Amino acid sequence: MSDHKKISEYIFEHPVVDLSSQFSSASELDSFFQNLSSSVRGVWPLDFSFHGLKTKYLSARVHPETWREEAHCTVQAEIFDQHHSAIIEQDFSFGYDGNMIIDIRSVRAANSDSYPQKMRIARRLSENNFRFLLAYDRAQKPQKPSFMKIYASSEKTKQGIQTSGGYVWANNGFDFADKRELTQTRLAFKRFLARNGITLTDKKLTLFTKPCHFSAYSCGVLFSFNKHLYRAGKAFMLQHSWHGVQKTSSKNSRERRFANVYYNEPLPTLRRLRAIRQLEKKYVSFLRQNVQKNRLSRLAHRYKLLRHFIINKARKYFGR
Repeated sequence: MSDHKKISEYIFEHPVVDLSSQFSSASELDSFFQNLSSSVRGVWPLDFSFHGLKTKYLSARVHPETWREEAHCTVQAEIFDQHHSAIIEQDFSFGYDGNMIIDIRSVRAANSDSYPQKMRIARRLSENNFRFLLAYDRAQKPQKPSFMKIYASSEKTKQGIQTSGGYVWANNGFDFADKRELTQTRLAFKRFLARNGITLTDKKLTLFTKPCHFSAYSCGVLFSFNKHLYRAGKAFMLQHSWHGVQKTSSKNSRERRFANVYYNEPLPTLRRLRAIRQLEKKYVSFLRQNVQKNRLSRLAHRYKLLRHFIINKARKYFGR
């Protein structure tokens, strides 16, 4: 993307669906983004050409300020290559302190046969947004840091299409939106483990402060979810929804370092192990001790799953 292009020029030079109702005028879009310098416009986050992907805009509308909400611009785009496609929707707004706020409203597959994870859309979008916000803060120097926020939903759409949910965003450098969100996740995690025969004390739960602490957790026992076996942390976060935030002030945070190692590690088998090393020593030590402690429980749990599998197969066979 050229540094000298306006945001509207970038949007309207790409294929669009319907200009009549889905798009604000070029002047409205340019007016909304008027305080963006050329260096900021040059890293427009919905430009995925650097990743070898194409963008098709589905809508771009500016919503004026009302008594209920501030002015914001909602952009929806389809990101695609030859094999897969994903639909992204996010809001752009400006805070009272001069900072920019990006609300990632939705990231989902365009159809049931296309998975955004295969294009690493969540990772690429979060990094594009973060680079865009950093450039904005360097140019505008707002009183408070800019940030992106998200509701990391692990639910499916009405059409049954899986979204990029709680587990995906937990590995992308996000923090919990507030202490209440962290407290609720701790309680839900403790109940989830208890239902599966694993006890975690409140003292140990204090080691869990970021979403990646939950997604990276392993206790030596595999959990069944959607006919697959997962580590405890992954199984939990695949089902758990939470509100997250990522501020430009968190550039060197442990959760972002975790994400950088996780996604830059070429070997999938080593991805999680090497990423965990970026987290607190107390948490890493706890994980190692916890796996050893639950070694016998793991064997018993696998036996239970195998026995359950054999019984179900036998019932289907003899019930015919």
